[in-house]
Amino acid sequence: YCEVLLNLDSSYTASEIFGFPDDLKLKSSMTLFAKVSAKDSVFHQVVNQYFDGEFDSKTINLINQ
Repeated sequence: YCEVLLNLDSSYTASEIFGFPDDLKLKSSMTLFAKVSAKDSVFHQVVNQYFDGEFDSKTINLINQ
């Protein structure tokens, strides 16, 4: 799934591919998995490509509780 996303035309945004609210779910999921994965993981790559490297702040707050 993540590798398919990375192979898509990078001119598309997560919102254009998934629509609302699934784009937010993708960001949250990728944030969660990235935080428990190596920095070169596919999860980090998706966050970098589709969310300009910015993790989901609500997910980060929940992780830190």
